[in-house]
Amino acid sequence: PKIICSSLLSGPDAHLYEIIDYKETCRLAQMPGCYKVLIYRRPVVRHKDQETVCSAKAPNNVLDGCFADVSLIAGMMIDKAVYHLPLYRQHQRMLNSGVTISRATLINWMHKGCELLRPIYQAQLKSILASSVLAMDEVPMKAGRKENKPGKMQTSYFWPMLGDKNEVAFTWSPNRGIKHAIEQLQDFKGTLVTDGYAAYTGTVKKMNINEQRIIHAACWVHMRRNFEKSLKMEPKESQHALDEIAKLYQIEKHVRKKEFSLEKLQDYRSKHREPIV
Repeated sequence: PKIICSSLLSGPDAHLYEIIDYKETCRLAQMPGCYKVLIYRRPVVRHKDQETVCSAKAPNNVLDGCFADVSLIAGMMIDKAVYHLPLYRQHQRMLNSGVTISRATLINWMHKGCELLRPIYQAQLKSILASSVLAMDEVPMKAGRKENKPGKMQTSYFWPMLGDKNEVAFTWSPNRGIKHAIEQLQDFKGTLVTDGYAAYTGTVKKMNINEQRIIHAACWVHMRRNFEKSLKMEPKESQHALDEIAKLYQIEKHVRKKEFSLEKLQDYRSKHREPIV
């Protein structure tokens, strides 16, 4: 903290005063982002009798022969994936900070950094597919340019999968067809939670033909939307369904506060939810 001296302590009567406490005024400030060059100084030693020269090895780096520190590679990946800062903007920021690196070099570092994470991703995806309950969805994203349409991006899809250990993994496909869902669920046996998209229904039916034993659990939130849409046409029946679903929501709100064990949670749901369903 900056200490601001009062004129009383620097004036002619300063000897009459003493500091007994401090009052602080806080303000939020911003400093420009900076890059640092880490210098690992290693002594070069000469043997006096043998007249030989040697030095310690350079410290290990995550990428052999790369002059980018692991902190820079990790920071680039976080800026791009978490804060949605594309590489060309990161490149501009580096240039403005006095760091001259080609954009192709940044792309190369990003690619190699992703490959370092691939074994972790594969292990996490394997753990997710070993879950007894798996939630799956598909999310549109832009990737690649459309042929013969300058400036237009191709629509593709991420497929997030959430396991029962709160692990999440994303796979990718150029479309949202049933083929990709079947490929991703080859090693899964359990309960699959999805929305009402027909591809999931088809996936479960096709995979259960091969005795994979997948139970398809549809989403109450998506089901509820259809009753809301039918309120004007069938108000009495639709409102009845919405009221019943609201009871299910209240039960879930109750069990979340109680933090039941899995066994007690299943018993409570069987006793209170099943009659409503």
